[in-house]
Amino acid sequence: MDTGLIFALTACFLCAAITYLVLDYRVFGERQKAMETALHDQAEVTATKKKLQGYTKYTDYLAPAKKTVTEQAKLFTAKVVRDHVHVEKVNKEKLKLKSDATFIVKYSVEYVFGMDFKPDSFEIVATTVGIEIRSPRPMLLAAPAIQPQSHETPGIGEVKNEKDVVAEIHLKLSAQAQTDGEIMASEEAVRAVCKMKLMEFLRDFMVKQPGMAQVPVISVVFK
Repeated sequence: MDTGLIFALTACFLCAAITYLVLDYRVFGERQKAMETALHDQAEVTATKKKLQGYTKYTDYLAPAKKTVTEQAKLFTAKVVRDHVHVEKVNKEKLKLKSDATFIVKYSVEYVFGMDFKPDSFEIVATTVGIEIRSPRPMLLAAPAIQPQSHETPGIGEVKNEKDVVAEIHLKLSAQAQTDGEIMASEEAVRAVCKMKLMEFLRDFMVKQPGMAQVPVISVVFK
């Protein structure tokens, strides 16, 4: 075979090989870059998915939250102290006086309100905007505690059995305080305090749970 032809063929093979190597290197580089991009995108998707899961993670803790609320029901009580004035006319015969007397008795009462958190009496559910606690309405939990402050009998001098009369009046005040407390349980101010304590407790509970990115809006609805 002609030497020149051999050199020409060899040069063609070398050129082809070099071209193949160059092309293969470029393709390898592009494949490597594409793989790195894919891995990066996958990592971002995973991170985004994990982050999004953190925003909805609270739904996993609704049942444990309900159990905890039931166990810690005493924390959601609202104590309200109010001053009262009771005016009562006392018959003159009872006081052994020439005329009837008016007793003005001042006293304070501590009322304790709360909700019934038996498992079947309330719900904690997920809504389109966050968490909703469907709770029983506040009620008077115990007999109101009465604290006498002072009393007076305008226009009347010293009354011999005054202490006995005042003690008798105080006995009547217990029934009145019970009635007042039952009415107060429906007051918006009392309900607001009970709502606030319940929402703060649930928010604090959720914040402490693993995987939580954000606690959604919490609301209370009285049934």
